[in-house]
Amino acid sequence: MSSPSKRVGSAAVLLAANCSASTLARWVSLGLVPPCTRVGSHTGGVQGFYPAEAVEIVKEIVALRKSGLTLAEIKKQLDEKAKGASPRKR
Repeated sequence: MSSPSKRVGSAAVLLAANCSASTLARWVSLGLVPPCTRVGSHTGGVQGFYPAEAVEIVKEIVALRKSGLTLAEIKKQLDEKAKGASPRKR
């Protein structure tokens, strides 16, 4: 059996992005950031976990926003980057 993929807590992603939870939720809804997985705890609370790469993605979004790009332009750039990183079919 393979090990679970690495993940980080919501707090780490928010800290990396230096943004509010609502801003992060908007980026997720626009497809800029992969969605979190909510996990219940034994105490009854719920915590959200993001894929580990979400930290680098939000840092990139913040840098691109500072350079003046719109969220639509950032989405296009991230989508093109993801296509270039995916393995090619033979």
